[in-house]
Amino acid sequence: MFYKDIKYVLENFKINPPIFNEEKQRFDYILPNKKEKVDLIIISTKAGGLDLACEYIKNYVNKDTIIISLINGISSEEKIRQKYPYAKVLNSYFIGHSAMKIGDKFFQDGIGKIVFEPNEDLKKFFEKSQIDYEASENIIYSQWQKLGVNIVLN
Repeated sequence: MFYKDIKYVLENFKINPPIFNEEKQRFDYILPNKKEKVDLIIISTKAGGLDLACEYIKNYVNKDTIIISLINGISSEEKIRQKYPYAKVLNSYFIGHSAMKIGDKFFQDGIGKIVFEPNEDLKKFFEKSQIDYEASENIIYSQWQKLGVNIVLN
């Protein structure tokens, strides 16, 4: 997907906003060509979209930016660190029930949490935002454990 395609998708979202759990979602979008300081970037693409996501965030990453990846597997953080060695790339993952798409509507039952290596700023953000999380003291083991579960169940 190229930049012009993103612009088209975002314009379409303004006209036809995504519907999640029966509610229209109105998001504030930032296009990749804008420069802005951000505190947190969450990458939640499929693995094949990681390289493009890393390219699209380049104008937002600085030494204070925390980046977490919710991509299944154990290698996305290392790829992000190679591209942004000065950022705070934390090992992380999502565990929970998948979202379902029916027609143009998306549903998720709310069961799930984001697991990440301990970071006080991220913990405060998730608590304030009421996002379920766990700070794992042994995140590498936890990631391998989740990968094993995915392999067995998928």
